[in-house]
Amino acid sequence: MSPTLYDRSSGSNQGTCHELRNPEPTTIIPISLPKAAHVRVVVYNVVGQQVATLANREFQAGTYQIRFNADQLASGVYFIRARLGEKLFTTRVTLIK
Repeated sequence: MSPTLYDRSSGSNQGTCHELRNPEPTTIIPISLPKAAHVRVVVYNVVGQQVATLANREFQAGTYQIRFNADQLASGVYFIRARLGEKLFTTRVTLIK
């Protein structure tokens, strides 16, 4: 089963993140925003250390593709946390090289 980005907030519908498949070594994280919002997408390793920031800026309403290049990361478990405005999504990704 592929990992999914889960909604961890109770706020209004600020946007969505689509299913994310295991990166090999580069994958795209599609996001959709119904209105402008600050988007922050960060990758953490299994001990909670931040290993990458994929996005951290204001986006206009629309659909975007955030690139995740895992080429420099070791095989293992990672967590991708995406904050789209007030909504928070987290997914677990297992990287196998």
